[in-house]
Amino acid sequence: MPTINATRLGPHDQFWLVTDATLESVLADVLTRTTLSRFALMLRGGLSMDEHPTIFLDRADAIEEAGKRLAASAADFESEPARDAATE
Repeated sequence: MPTINATRLGPHDQFWLVTDATLESVLADVLTRTTLSRFALMLRGGLSMDEHPTIFLDRADAIEEAGKRLAASAADFESEPARDAATE
């Protein structure tokens, strides 16, 4: 990956993008390396601010954040009461 000037990103400079996880998510679902041009296409294609997209220049920071979002998604599922049992 080329060195990025931390004060600006051009349309083809690469960065890491992390989005919220769902119960079925794996790391590749919430962490991707992309560019501003591709990010714009993602937004047009359905990525929304509700998924809390966050840009990272440092890969290690992005991986750490993605891991936290995956863990939070799993914890949210485990803390939900069993709906099937409650409706029977």
